[in-house]
Amino acid sequence: MQKKVTIKNVMYVMKLSVLLIWSWPLPNNATKLKTFFMRLYHFWCMIMVLCVELPLLYGISNQRNNLTIMVQQIVLASGCIHCIGNQIVYHVKYQKIQSVINEMEKFVKVMKPHEEIVIQRYVDKCLAFYGTTISIFYVVVFFMIVGPILTHQPFPTLAEYPFDTSYLPLKIIIYFNQSYVGLMTSAHLCLNAFNALMLWYTSAKFMILIEDIRKTRNIYELFKCIQVHQELIEFAEEVTSIVGPFTCISIYCGTFSAIVAFLVFVTDQPLLLKSQFMGLSLITLLEVYMFAWPGEEIKSVSSIDMAQAVFDIYQTKEKSIKLNTYLQIMIMRSQKPTVVSIPCLLPALSHNSFATFCSTIMSYFTTLRVFLMEEE
Repeated sequence: MQKKVTIKNVMYVMKLSVLLIWSWPLPNNATKLKTFFMRLYHFWCMIMVLCVELPLLYGISNQRNNLTIMVQQIVLASGCIHCIGNQIVYHVKYQKIQSVINEMEKFVKVMKPHEEIVIQRYVDKCLAFYGTTISIFYVVVFFMIVGPILTHQPFPTLAEYPFDTSYLPLKIIIYFNQSYVGLMTSAHLCLNAFNALMLWYTSAKFMILIEDIRKTRNIYELFKCIQVHQELIEFAEEVTSIVGPFTCISIYCGTFSAIVAFLVFVTDQPLLLKSQFMGLSLITLLEVYMFAWPGEEIKSVSSIDMAQAVFDIYQTKEKSIKLNTYLQIMIMRSQKPTVVSIPCLLPALSHNSFATFCSTIMSYFTTLRVFLMEEE
């Protein structure tokens, strides 16, 4: 019989996927020295990324008349900005991330059988999509790293330097720098899955509470569920405040990269190049959908499903005036779903927002295509 992938396996794989950027937070009891080395490593990673970002910007300024090379450089530069943005947000939100992850690890160690069933249901639901997406992120970068071995290109990227890079010691250093930054970019893309894990975990906690509410046998158990609901709402708000900035960076960088990449499709370029940029556009869509799917789930579970469960109890249980009031408050609170959003910057994450994202890209692409046709 095939062994199931458990939540512990998922967390282990997630740790490995973000290992290069050390984004799995330290335990609460970590020493100050270990925390210092973690922050020092993050600072070094940002220096490494800037050592690729600046040559890419220099190359863009030199290749304004060569659309193919310039588009590739712009897309790669956008990826570097994504990495830097993620790193900054991670430092700002580190305390909250550490609190959420430590709570999740503690829960996984002591969860009850019925809670484990709910968690496993979510793992089975998400495993194929997120596992495949994480693999794609690293496979694409791997082919970029080994590309110079199979082609005449000297380095994994088309970054240009204002000095001679042909002699060996410098060439090896630049090759290593670009390769390492490429792997870090994959890890930052996997950071989306890391954030999605926190959203899915929160959704599972709501679902566990819903099942507990439906199984209540007396007033005291119901009061306990009401208390857990209030605590869970606070926890969910903390999670969404973490995920929001990461989502915003991913969507804006992804939108910009996709629009620029579509320049290849409106010009006369080789089919192989168009295929490469089609793959890049697909990665952008996957990156955003990694957030949109759990955003839709947590919105639904915290509102519709929770309100329905409480309403069923409201109709069937014998109620005191005090309990009646609490149940009404729970139903009213469920009318305000838990969503991932940032006022004026990021609409509430859902399948509708993902459809809007795709529509926006296609609108810009169509406008750009018409503009270039008129120019010709």
